[in-house]
Amino acid sequence: MCGTEVAIMAVGTMISSYAAVQQNKAMASQYDRQAESVRQRAAVESERLRRKAQKELARQRVRYATSGVQLSGSPTEVQVNLAKEGELDARLNNWDGNQRAGQFNLSAYKERAAGTNLLLNSAVKIGQESAAELLKP
Repeated sequence: MCGTEVAIMAVGTMISSYAAVQQNKAMASQYDRQAESVRQRAAVESERLRRKAQKELARQRVRYATSGVQLSGSPTEVQVNLAKEGELDARLNNWDGNQRAGQFNLSAYKERAAGTNLLLNSAVKIGQESAAELLKP
């Protein structure tokens, strides 16, 4: 092989590598967007769960008040437990959303790493081919 053929192979390798790296970047961006979307949905759902718990607490207070029950002792404990359960549900939902988003972030990281590795491998391949050509007798 002459130097021109090696140069043409090198250019071809770099062009195909560049295209693959761009595809990896696009996939990584998509994973990042999915992660952000999951986080946002989890935050909205957590807020919805908190509001739902607050509404239930308000309904329960009205029921206690209309029935003449004093808010002390067991009724108060029930209200406190209901509030704690509502907050726990919201936090658990948020945690779950962050876990799912983390998986998308990990996939994005892997895509970026794959693109970087591809470029490095291509450079090594080009270097080896060029060196082999130069060392030919």
